[in-house]
Amino acid sequence: KYLGLLAMRRIAKPCPSIAMKHRDLILDCLDDEDVGIRTRALELIAEFISRRNLKEVSRILIGKLRSSTATSGYIVECDTVDVEYPTASVDVESKFRDLVADRLLAAGTYVKSGDQAGYPHLGSSSDFEWYVQSVLHGLATMHAISHRIAET
Repeated sequence: KYLGLLAMRRIAKPCPSIAMKHRDLILDCLDDEDVGIRTRALELIAEFISRRNLKEVSRILIGKLRSSTATSGYIVECDTVDVEYPTASVDVESKFRDLVADRLLAAGTYVKSGDQAGYPHLGSSSDFEWYVQSVLHGLATMHAISHRIAET
């Protein structure tokens, strides 16, 4: 999966339509146990965010954030006892949540390039209003994310 995502990212830069054909497979990789695979999938998803799919992708990513913030750590089942390892797992999960939040925030970033400026993924004032109400408010209400956003 990891190598496939790396290859797909190289293909997606010149031909994003090819990556879009495999969008569901890429989104499924966000649920993988391996944080490396999830990170590569997130990077690839960030490559094909556009005005047309921002709402859908944001909804999916916020859903992933909500489900990952509900998990405080992993429980490893052994033959004799269940052992919880919160420290390392939570740290890795926290970093991944930060990456997801960064991608969502980047999607609504104001960009100035030469004589042109604006929000490349937000086409209208209603899109901007939706972004503020859905994405920014959604991130701000997640305790694990809101502290990080307040720091930036």
